[in-house]
Amino acid sequence: MQLTNQILLLLKVVIISNALTTWEFADVPLNEWGFLECHDAATTYLKPGGIVEKQVYDWAATQSHGNVSTLLNCGARAFDWRPKVNNGELMMHHGDILIPYAMSDAITELITWANSHPKPEDLVLLYVTDCDGNNCSMMAQNLLQKQGLKAIMTNCNELKGLTVGEAVSRSQLKGGGHVFALFGCVDEHYDSSIACSGTHEGTYTCYNNSKNKDYPFGRMLTYLEGVSNATVPTNGRLYELQALWQETTESVIIGELHGSSLMLDEAWSGLNQKLAIWVRSNRLPHISMLEVNNVCDGGNDLLAAIAERRRSINKSYRK
Repeated sequence: MQLTNQILLLLKVVIISNALTTWEFADVPLNEWGFLECHDAATTYLKPGGIVEKQVYDWAATQSHGNVSTLLNCGARAFDWRPKVNNGELMMHHGDILIPYAMSDAITELITWANSHPKPEDLVLLYVTDCDGNNCSMMAQNLLQKQGLKAIMTNCNELKGLTVGEAVSRSQLKGGGHVFALFGCVDEHYDSSIACSGTHEGTYTCYNNSKNKDYPFGRMLTYLEGVSNATVPTNGRLYELQALWQETTESVIIGELHGSSLMLDEAWSGLNQKLAIWVRSNRLPHISMLEVNNVCDGGNDLLAAIAERRRSINKSYRK
């Protein structure tokens, strides 16, 4: 019986490998795939509490309360994932804010979702960064390996020439689906000045009902076009278009006066919907990782827009 199971497993691997060689997107470079990424994904496990805790939550939580599956069902296919060692156990964090949820449980949820979404288009990228605590990186690698992930990349040189097809093949999970873990190796292109609100010839906000919303949106589009039109890294490194309103002292003060938060900044401005329009109109010709807040606000349409874009770039890489 054991031998029969091994033969069946081998046949399954061969069938999947053969299918990937004919998959239309197999030859697209991984750093041109266009992942829809959740900024500080693990903040989905935060819960608002009392008055003080709510203020912290408002400017720490970047994703709606739920879990990894919630974000994936909203369209996310990549996670900005920040582990933290807490009393010898891996949890997550956003800056100084501890997210008291076991990383092992979150990864179990991720694997369960991937098992039920086996198509190569549903490849999930786990971008592990800002690992906090003694031996954090090694603990995170060991945890992922123990839970069955096969593609755990820590050497950035291995990204050169890596295609989506090869990444999918490497990241095949035992129960189906694909999860690729990447430790570092991403150019983040962080610009702290791209905020929803601030001061420029008076106070401005990005909200839909604001008379001066064109100013922050203009700065956002200029930033995104600058990153997207730059030369794609030939070393295979992935790169982020941080399509989210950043947090500044001014933006928090002004946001508090309006009763806003990081997620409400996105919702009240309709940024994710605007991103879908920009993607469809080819304002962003090169996308590696499109990072957003509040992915459950318009994420699936944004994912669809990115998928439509792949049809056009695929012609350049199909062998």
